[in-house]
Amino acid sequence: MTDYNTLYEQEPDALGAPYAPLHASIRQQVSDESRFLDIGCGQGRDALTLARLGHHVVGMDYAPAGIKAMQDNATAEGLSVNGVVGDLTEWTTSEMFDVLLCDRTLHMLPKQAHRDALARLIPQVSPKGFVFLVDEPSNMAGLKAVLTASNRHPVVLRETKGDYFVQLDQNESDS
Repeated sequence: MTDYNTLYEQEPDALGAPYAPLHASIRQQVSDESRFLDIGCGQGRDALTLARLGHHVVGMDYAPAGIKAMQDNATAEGLSVNGVVGDLTEWTTSEMFDVLLCDRTLHMLPKQAHRDALARLIPQVSPKGFVFLVDEPSNMAGLKAVLTASNRHPVVLRETKGDYFVQLDQNESDS
């Protein structure tokens, strides 16, 4: 398993450029100044790009070096980014978000743990909010099942072997 904390300490932009289809879909679907939760944000590849577009981003990652790099860049550019160090298998938040973003993060957890993490975060997505998942194709059926089981009625915006972008209906308690 990769030691991401060491990687982030040693290599700026360790994970490369943002995934173009993801950001194109976000620009098409999500209104300006939305609140994003970027799970597994690393050094902020997605979080910083989104904040530059005027969004407010909370980025969570288990690697303190990644969060520090993201925060340093956000501060230098005056961007609305808040970094949080946490373990996705346990981390929770009471904040609500317009968008949940998981860009190649969930596959790093065991199958049940990545499904549990997604199920725990879905209630934090506001009514009519979005979930953007980019992951290993072999995980997509299980992740889609979690969204379907949430009773949030996902409307598919984009679906490929490794992408699943949806807009969610109201919260279960609102129905």
